[in-house]
Amino acid sequence: MNTDLLCDLAEMSVEELKKVNTIVVDLIKNKRRLESALVKATMKVGDKVAWTGRDGELHTGTLDKMNRTKARVVQQDIQGRGSLTWTIPFNLLSLAHKPLPVFDPTTGEWE
Repeated sequence: MNTDLLCDLAEMSVEELKKVNTIVVDLIKNKRRLESALVKATMKVGDKVAWTGRDGELHTGTLDKMNRTKARVVQQDIQGRGSLTWTIPFNLLSLAHKPLPVFDPTTGEWE
């Protein structure tokens, strides 16, 4: 991070920092919305999709329903005893034929 920026932030009043924070939060939300819209535009119901779970493991399933901000995905159970249904934000999904990066917690890097 730019040290000049940090120095400028350190000199700001609390009210100025609140305004900067509001601007930064709005920018992050807009970037996430755009990213989700771009991913959503490439998908349709029935597509095979993939996502990385909270455990860092790669999961795959079938896109069952497309809501405004999230998708309903059906994942076949590993033991074949049924299926699991997940509600996943579009920006966490990719088409299954595209490899997803996997986070390695031991190195702290994406592979």
